[in-house]
Amino acid sequence: MKSYLYSVCGLRIHIDSDYPLQDERTLGPFLSSEHNPDVYLKLTPVQKLSHPEGIACSSDPAYPVWRSGDLITRCSWDQTRPYPHFCAHYDLHNPSQISCYVRQECWPWATREMNLWNGLQMNYVLLHHRRLMMNAAYGESNGAGILIFSAPERNLEKLRDIHLVSRGKVCVRLDGVPAVSGVFLGDHAENSQVNALPLKAVVVESQAGSIRQMDSEKALHVISGALCVDRAIAEEWQMAMWLTEALVNIVPVIAAPDLGTLQESQLRAAVPKENTQKDLPESQKTHSLRDHLVSKRCHSVSD
Repeated sequence: MKSYLYSVCGLRIHIDSDYPLQDERTLGPFLSSEHNPDVYLKLTPVQKLSHPEGIACSSDPAYPVWRSGDLITRCSWDQTRPYPHFCAHYDLHNPSQISCYVRQECWPWATREMNLWNGLQMNYVLLHHRRLMMNAAYGESNGAGILIFSAPERNLEKLRDIHLVSRGKVCVRLDGVPAVSGVFLGDHAENSQVNALPLKAVVVESQAGSIRQMDSEKALHVISGALCVDRAIAEEWQMAMWLTEALVNIVPVIAAPDLGTLQESQLRAAVPKENTQKDLPESQKTHSLRDHLVSKRCHSVSD
């Protein structure tokens, strides 16, 4: 038995595995010596994955989802094979204990880099602990983090006053003062900022004529479209939207016409002083996913 302990945006993740994991390059920076993990995952090789119990809830053939009561099974399926190779099981009311199974013949590649973390459903592990994984980039300015949405992504190379830290995938923490960090699924994962930075602002490259604060409804639309969360499980999608709404309400979202001309002084002027470093309301700090369960109905929709 091999044990590993990682820290992602302040979340301590303990993995017990019957065999050594194959990924060293992207995971090294996230290794942690802290104890008392927040999440425990058990990774077990099997000759054959048993068919999941319950109702099929997703139309995505690469990531099928099943539900039986509050027990969720999420699988990863390489479409070149006639069967899934990785399944993760967890309870909506106890998402800190996750059982994962991998077909033994697939272990060498299924436990390597992105395949491993997709199989472990890391985006949902983070979600259940008030963290959002999303397709975005983030930079650093005067010790604070700036979450950036840009299309096309090559425009990120234009940044001047903001130092680009990571792009591809990022994690936003919302269980106190909002923070942002890299994850091991980003394009620059091996160089990601492991220690989370306090999140100062969100910048959205848009057709705006000048740098200005974005309307909350538009900001919600942009950020929700970048979430690494599907709609297969209604409660999880609702939790993701609740966290996204909290993010928009407590962190200024700035529309910028051109990242290449964006300067720190302009960003500072566009961020209202009363909005900087705002904490989550006490009511949202104490709420858990259980408080937001409104439906046990599966949707046949996935992003």
